[in-house]
Amino acid sequence: MPTAEEVRLVSGIDDVRYTDSLDSTVGSFMGYFRVEQAYFDLYRCRKDDLPDYNSVMAERFSRAYPHVILKDLRTACATLREQKEAQEVENIRKALDITRLGLEYVMKNLRPGMMEYQVQADFEYTCRRLGAKRQAFPTIAGSGSNGCMMHYDTNHCEVKDGSLILLDLGVKYENYCSDITRTYPANGKFSPRQRKIYELVLRANEAVASAARPGITINDLNDVACRVLGEGLVDMGMIPEASEISKYYMHSVSHSIGIDAHDIFLADDVLKPGWVISNEPGLYIDEEAIGIRIEDDLLITEDGCEVLSKSIIKDPDEIEAFMSSFSCVRS
Repeated sequence: MPTAEEVRLVSGIDDVRYTDSLDSTVGSFMGYFRVEQAYFDLYRCRKDDLPDYNSVMAERFSRAYPHVILKDLRTACATLREQKEAQEVENIRKALDITRLGLEYVMKNLRPGMMEYQVQADFEYTCRRLGAKRQAFPTIAGSGSNGCMMHYDTNHCEVKDGSLILLDLGVKYENYCSDITRTYPANGKFSPRQRKIYELVLRANEAVASAARPGITINDLNDVACRVLGEGLVDMGMIPEASEISKYYMHSVSHSIGIDAHDIFLADDVLKPGWVISNEPGLYIDEEAIGIRIEDDLLITEDGCEVLSKSIIKDPDEIEAFMSSFSCVRS
């Protein structure tokens, strides 16, 4: 743990205190100053979420000082977290470069008969060796029908020949996250059906990247993804009309990325230069055991976006060519 003096030097904040002095510090403020409002992180995803530490502390404070108005620190800090400075973007670039190398190691070694946790281990071993101290979130390595399950991270099944494996993963570098999803054929080659669905998801991914720019919202980007995916599924005869896309696509196409993989943002905020967001359309066809998601990280620029993860290959021909060059390793 750094000393208070070390924190002062790094942060530029003159008054740094240890958490065991929190109650006495707050008490002194309340005794000597006219405090009318106090800020706590009051974020809750759902009404029935269990209270976290911040909620408990806010409730304790409110009972002790009922005359003080509580306000939500999350909304006050959202803009600061949404727009990244140059050094923050560089940390994300480094996290993405480590992620790329980890995924390349996975592709070199992926073969039917492996366990999902072995694929996970190959990725995490490489990333740790390259300087990523921890993962950005629990690694998802879902093969076959497991790839159709949102936030599957059990990773305990065998990777079957002819199946796909969906890998949703990322690392933290200097506290900043990467968040990438790639879907690979276990035996190094997509079946015609897998490729057709993969190419539709890829078209949606590319359409979202083309549409991402300042002045629109993440909901606008999701509409783009739904349109492309919906029209494609209608053309393939999988749904009667595009409005029924939720049968095979059931999440948003984007979220903010930064200190957290799902970083703080306000859903109705418009994109501005400096935002880093995900681009993750997917299709989940459980009856065919085909789960495909392709996720990139985008930096919003003055007139569009930069695909920060463009060096992590996603074209199906490039994936097959890369994996075939290491077929002797996988055999």
